[in-house]
Amino acid sequence: MLSKSEHYTKDKLEDLRLRRLREVSLAAYHNTRYYKWLFDQCNFDPATIKYVSDIRVLPILTKEIVQSRLADLVSKAVPPSSLESISTGGSTGIPLQFFIEKNVTYEKTLAYEWRQYNWGGVAYFDRRVRIRGLVLDNIYKKAGHNLYLSALHLTRSNVEDYIHLMEEFSPVYIEAYPSSIILISQWLLDTGYVPHLPHLKSVFLSSETVSEAEQNLIRKCFRCLVLNKYGNSEQATIIGQCERGAMHDFEEYSLTEFLDENGLEVNQGESELISTSFVNFATFFIRYRTGDLVDAGSPSCDCGRSHRTVNRIIGRSQDYLIGKHGEHISVAAINSHSDAFNGLLEIQYVQDQPGQAVIKVVASNALRVAQKNKMVEEATYRAAGNVQFSLQEVDAIEKSSRGKKKFILRRMNE
Repeated sequence: MLSKSEHYTKDKLEDLRLRRLREVSLAAYHNTRYYKWLFDQCNFDPATIKYVSDIRVLPILTKEIVQSRLADLVSKAVPPSSLESISTGGSTGIPLQFFIEKNVTYEKTLAYEWRQYNWGGVAYFDRRVRIRGLVLDNIYKKAGHNLYLSALHLTRSNVEDYIHLMEEFSPVYIEAYPSSIILISQWLLDTGYVPHLPHLKSVFLSSETVSEAEQNLIRKCFRCLVLNKYGNSEQATIIGQCERGAMHDFEEYSLTEFLDENGLEVNQGESELISTSFVNFATFFIRYRTGDLVDAGSPSCDCGRSHRTVNRIIGRSQDYLIGKHGEHISVAAINSHSDAFNGLLEIQYVQDQPGQAVIKVVASNALRVAQKNKMVEEATYRAAGNVQFSLQEVDAIEKSSRGKKKFILRRMNE
């Protein structure tokens, strides 16, 4: 299905998006208190949607609304036993909890992710190296056709061990945080070492922003395709890079609006992603503010696929903490996936020296000592013990000179 729909004509793809928008809007209206109330307030009848632009009569769904009205956003058509709780800090560091449907929602997302893997010449049972996500006791773990390498233990001093493990395993593809694979690539460039990976076809990047120059560095060192992807835990948008280099909005997966600071749809320049998920029928995200930005305006790709394309993803920073031995601990690795962070309005990690960091939090109510300790324990675990954390309650998070808030603020010379 997906291999066909990516080559639909623009009109046929628009018809598909319209049908899916009606489907998700009707389900939300009939199965949640929030959308029943909202649609009635806005005189929005999902059964009579004629154009995808009709949805713009609805206000933006913010993370604050999801936090405060989660029970009213969850579908009563999904049995409680089938709900899976997800907690994420997001790219802005604002803790967010919601639900997906067990064995349904993510499986739909996985099909779209495998669309991009296929673009990279990869098959389902091909041997994979993964340098992201898992917290391991040491630097690696083997399981079937997977070799998991710890992003949290990776330092310049042990890069050679990671390379030899990859060479021994001989993967067809690698999944990695950009910060991890860039550190390895820089070591390869500096030493002149050429890894023996005869079966390697592609490297897939996600969770952090990566520049074209950094992708070129990885291509040079690993001599294969390097493809970037944007996605989010809310299952609200996927933008994946094809083998020709263009970033494609997976329009069958979500209705994604590119809006300027005035809330107007734009075709060019910096724009915010406002997403309506077509796959999450447990917690409905309709016109949801992701907090992430893209540079719109890329022309159609010569690969022949009909999706809209963007120049680049600019809304996620490739920030990381520095561990006590020089580890680069990705923002994605320490993201707040625990109920320990419930009740927080904002969070920021501030680092003045390697191996130590302060967790600054703005809370809706005064925090109990037990919750503070749990947050420190969770952050320590996510960083594999390579950073000593302390916690500080503050009234406001420090902003940059341009008024922006950073999830990780490093203030040391490196």
